[in-house]
Amino acid sequence: MKRAPMELAVERIVAGGDGLARLDGRVVFVSGALPGERVLAEEVSAKRDFAKARVLEVLEPSPFRRVPFCPRFGICGGCSLQHCSAEGQRLAKRGVVEDLFRRQLKRGLPEGFDVEQGSESGYRNRARVHAFFRGGRNVAGFLGRESHRLVELDSCPVLHESLEGLFARVARMPGRNMEVDAFGCASGTFVGNRAHAFATVRGREYHFDTSLFFQSNLEMLERLLDWLFANAGVRGGELAIDLFSGVGLFAAQLEGSFERMVAVEREPGALLWLRDNLSERAEAWTAAAEEWKSDRRPDLVVVDPPREGLAPSLPKTLAEWNPRELWYVSCDPATWARDAARLEGEGFVLKALRGFDFYPQTPHLELASVWSR
Repeated sequence: MKRAPMELAVERIVAGGDGLARLDGRVVFVSGALPGERVLAEEVSAKRDFAKARVLEVLEPSPFRRVPFCPRFGICGGCSLQHCSAEGQRLAKRGVVEDLFRRQLKRGLPEGFDVEQGSESGYRNRARVHAFFRGGRNVAGFLGRESHRLVELDSCPVLHESLEGLFARVARMPGRNMEVDAFGCASGTFVGNRAHAFATVRGREYHFDTSLFFQSNLEMLERLLDWLFANAGVRGGELAIDLFSGVGLFAAQLEGSFERMVAVEREPGALLWLRDNLSERAEAWTAAAEEWKSDRRPDLVVVDPPREGLAPSLPKTLAEWNPRELWYVSCDPATWARDAARLEGEGFVLKALRGFDFYPQTPHLELASVWSR
């Protein structure tokens, strides 16, 4: 039986972007709600310990609530926080990290921690466009929120200016019911699955194909790299190891400062471009990060894993290598916090931490951290 609407007081935003409220001792995650708001919400699913709901009416709005700038907000699945101002998003994402520190690391945030922000719109360099055959023609867009239904688009305000006209271009491509990868930046616009793309980051040109992962916000990527180099204690030496190296983002930035540069990547497709993006003296190895063995103590190790974070055995392996410094870049604060507790258990000490808002209007957040032994 459908429950009557609930009046809820929202405490904070949690990882994933929902508001957290409580009702009769049970946690309720409310989509579309902001901290400090009183809302009328309807339940959409329920478990024993928590429920999920969506906002029907905002009774007392947050001072950070605003009118979304995209007319497709709430329909398209691409953004979920456009109803929150930039300052509200910064505070919410900072609060998510603060909560993780309190629960996982049993302490408060490091002194000086903050979330760095860039452009609110026009920032996204990479996109995957869906095209369906509908009404006798191809239509292109993104998938809808919590659905596999296509939302037809002619533009998207968060895409980089180089991707203007992307949806019409994909709609004209031959084929039906397809997904098309695209990347655009100052270097050009590259559309098509496995299309050869290139981009310049901090003076280094990187080549890759559009099917592979390459960061989607070049503005914030440069700022993250600048922060790491500014806060590093180790800026050169005999050996640097870049685990989860992808197409060589970190290795290419570091190789000129170390006598030996080792990049380790498991994905064969990325490995081809990795070799292309590094000098001949750099080493590129095919292996899972947790399986590769270092034959000597590194000066610096960089780990930039996918969303699932580090394998359970890797913190111990890193401790055995005993690097002078470790850089850990994460696309998921929750797995970063879990791994941070494991690293501290192996004797690593967190020296610096900063958040970078690579994806404004979404709940995602990148963390960059510097560790010593």
